[in-house]
Amino acid sequence: LLIPSLQEGLPNVALEAQAMGLPCFVSDAVSDECDCGICSFHPLQIGPKGWAERIVRFVEENGYGKHYVDMSQWDNYKICLDYLEYWRGKPM
Repeated sequence: LLIPSLQEGLPNVALEAQAMGLPCFVSDAVSDECDCGICSFHPLQIGPKGWAERIVRFVEENGYGKHYVDMSQWDNYKICLDYLEYWRGKPM
């Protein structure tokens, strides 16, 4: 998945792609909170050729297959408990 964004908060599509085992190549303007293990950040200044070279290098080193990612930090039940703790005034 490519996200060559100038400004981005937390891109849900990056989380969804990683949950499916797909690596993500995103601009360094994207929040690093979206990295679940197979997300790499790249400056837009290196241009399309620079991005392509980095993607090709990733594929050469890691292959085309899907990659396992631990998505437990995004578990709905866990997030609900975190919010509950927050609203009760306890640190998360």
